[in-house]
Amino acid sequence: MGLFGGFAAATEALARSPRAGPDADIAQSMLVAERLRARIAELSVPTIDPLDEVADVTGQTASIGVAGKPWHGTVLDVLLHAADVAVRAAKASGGNAVRAAGGRGDR
Repeated sequence: MGLFGGFAAATEALARSPRAGPDADIAQSMLVAERLRARIAELSVPTIDPLDEVADVTGQTASIGVAGKPWHGTVLDVLLHAADVAVRAAKASGGNAVRAAGGRGDR
């Protein structure tokens, strides 16, 4: 699971890896998160500006924190906290980055 920050006004979202489970590991989750971060940076979204002119929104960034069960805890609140700490580390590094939670949390 991960918390994502940096999308328009730094909203956050939670995602669960479809491969989550005993066979998944943090390295796999980091690769998925990095692919997501890169795809967001590549997006070009056509919009209508306040003067009714078409404008493309580009250059969006994402700071992503990754935490996984059982490596960072087994209770949802602990995993969310670990992911939040990781996303804050990604933002503190300048943003547009992926960071894994450190250490094992309380169960």
